[in-house]
Amino acid sequence: MHPRDWFAVGVRLFGVYVFYRSMAYFLSFLSYRLDLMSRSGLAQELGTSETHSSYYGVFAAGYFSLSYVLVFGAERITRWAFGETQDATIASDELRGPSDRPLSPNG
Repeated sequence: MHPRDWFAVGVRLFGVYVFYRSMAYFLSFLSYRLDLMSRSGLAQELGTSETHSSYYGVFAAGYFSLSYVLVFGAERITRWAFGETQDATIASDELRGPSDRPLSPNG
């Protein structure tokens, strides 16, 4: 694999990590909304549970959106990072073909 390919794999893996972070925020959002999480006395007096749940909901949506872009847009991000156009990427993939495959021990 070439450095460009490793970069694309890294972008996708980071997208998976961000997706799991979004799930953690989403679970916190649900636990505040369903009153499963204990609140402090001050939070109950001030009524800040709505603020906390909104905070977690916004972060969950933002992280989920970012993970979607990273996982499914990794090829575009890679082309942008390496300064390539789409035509150059297709041409380089066609050129790689069988010549970059490792040789078998018998051949």
